[in-house]
Amino acid sequence: MQTDLSPMAVTRNTYPEYAKLYGENGNGDVLQISYLVGVDENFQSGDLGKRTFQDAFAGLKSAGFQATADAARRKTLTLRTQTKRVSIEMLLLDPNSGEFAAQAVRGMKTADIFFYDGHSGLGGYLNPERLAADTGSPLALAKNKYQIFVFQGCSTYAYYNSAYFNLKKTSSDPKGTKNLDIITTGIGAAFNVGAKVDVAFFKSVATGQRPSWQTILDNIRKAEGYNSALSHINGDEDNPRAP
Repeated sequence: MQTDLSPMAVTRNTYPEYAKLYGENGNGDVLQISYLVGVDENFQSGDLGKRTFQDAFAGLKSAGFQATADAARRKTLTLRTQTKRVSIEMLLLDPNSGEFAAQAVRGMKTADIFFYDGHSGLGGYLNPERLAADTGSPLALAKNKYQIFVFQGCSTYAYYNSAYFNLKKTSSDPKGTKNLDIITTGIGAAFNVGAKVDVAFFKSVATGQRPSWQTILDNIRKAEGYNSALSHINGDEDNPRAP
């Protein structure tokens, strides 16, 4: 069999939907961020997930966010931009628990940005069917609300991609990409750079700056160093070409 192959053009200069993100997007004058960190094994001192949680909290404070709650497993931070007050709720959770499923569903339904850092569970932890089983009702996303989801775990592209776009589909958006952008990883993500990656993302997107997706990913790669998880953006093909 013989066939012809031609390279596809690399997507360049696509931007998050900043007009929606910093406009009226369902949370009033607040840009709401749900940030869940999964433990590696347990909640004991020295756990890699717990260390990510603590280091990210310190990194966000160093970046200018103000802590308004500082409990062992729940922290909140705020930052005022020119147009909105950014609020980050951080939770340290066991990704195999019912509490995790409930908080994930709450974040995905209401937050402007949902961010998960932890084990992917081979696709099991954030599978919409698992979340439905644990919470007792199917996961439903607000179809007219623009959201960014970030799945910072091992090989999340294979697990947490099309299932979420399917939940955003409408007759005018048959691919479900107009109101959802998803960052996933291509290979394993290392715990030891997780906090740096997470802070790099939040500094890029949630501090009033308006960089392109390509610049945001460059910032993530710089934070990863040699531990690149090959992070990439999905759903940006219909995004603006200017901020």
